[in-house]
Amino acid sequence: MGRSRQAVRQLARFGVLAYFVFLPIFMLYDRINPWQPAQQLLSHYSGQVPILVWFSSDTRWEKKLFDSDSPARTTRYESRSYVLLPAVFDHPMIVSVSQVNDLPPITDESPSRFLLWFGWLVVGVLAACWAWRRSGESGAT
Repeated sequence: MGRSRQAVRQLARFGVLAYFVFLPIFMLYDRINPWQPAQQLLSHYSGQVPILVWFSSDTRWEKKLFDSDSPARTTRYESRSYVLLPAVFDHPMIVSVSQVNDLPPITDESPSRFLLWFGWLVVGVLAACWAWRRSGESGAT
């Protein structure tokens, strides 16, 4: 078997498993220590329980080339994505809250992002089951 096929199979076996192992840890951390910009915006969804499903953070450092007098500029981008319960059963969507530096946070409601996330979960679980099953048949670990 080629190295690339073996790498894809290992990713299918352990990548989805890692997501399901680490996601509850991140959900618990978000419950204990909520992100303040998200907490403010999610309070507008009364009666809903936000469940963290994804997060990202990126910091970029920029300095103009050949300009030693100008200060370096740091840009920090943070984002959290939530599924709202019980609204997910009536109107499935992901609510994303993002913030750049100290600007006011913005929110984005996206039903298509929910479908993409849910589809990724279904395909990931099926791929993981297929990879685990194939590894048992071939005797590979």
